[in-house]
Amino acid sequence: MNGYEFMARHPFLTFFLVLTVCHYFSECIKYLAGYTEETNEQTDQEEKS
Repeated sequence: MNGYEFMARHPFLTFFLVLTVCHYFSECIKYLAGYTEETNEQTDQEEKS
């Protein structure tokens, strides 16, 4: 059974997996974006002092 057959037989499970993966990637992107912003703020504070 390939992926397309699985998606055809289990549409709700496939939908749940897609939502889970999208949520995971969005959290990763938010974490990475927040991490870079925090490091920029730290370097700005170091330059002022």
